[in-house]
Amino acid sequence: MRTNEEIYEAIEQFESGAMSVAEFCETYVISNSTFYEWQKKYKMRNQENTAQPIILTDELLQMTERLPIAELELADGRLFRIFKEADPAFLKAFIN
Repeated sequence: MRTNEEIYEAIEQFESGAMSVAEFCETYVISNSTFYEWQKKYKMRNQENTAQPIILTDELLQMTERLPIAELELADGRLFRIFKEADPAFLKAFIN
């Protein structure tokens, strides 16, 4: 069994070279499905390493206040957007 680091190094070599999937699988004595699992694991690791934190600024918070907290589309095509908390009884009466 290979470690994650060994897998990452192997996939990095694959990504930078001209080796086909079949050649890679033959070299590492793995199946095609294992190759794609390794490749997925490698890509997910890279996504985790490049994730940027979201910084909530006052401007961003003001923008989100204008977004609806819920949308309700009725069968007849009417669309209702709710921007603040609403009493369920009011919404039921409004829709009917």
